[in-house]
Amino acid sequence: MGTRKPDKRIFADVIKDSGVTPAETVFIDDNLNNALGAQKVGMNAIHHDNAMEIEKELMAMLSAF
Repeated sequence: MGTRKPDKRIFADVIKDSGVTPAETVFIDDNLNNALGAQKVGMNAIHHDNAMEIEKELMAMLSAF
């Protein structure tokens, strides 16, 4: 794709190719800069350093919808 995370172009290209909106997307990564890059294009992002916390954060995010 010619770019890498956390460059916001990679996230924008993935959104464009997928046919979903950024608001419909959840990006999960253990690298904070990558999560921030996803947020810059409007994606919901979860930064984690503990896999056990992912489910809790994802459920909290989903309950907001």
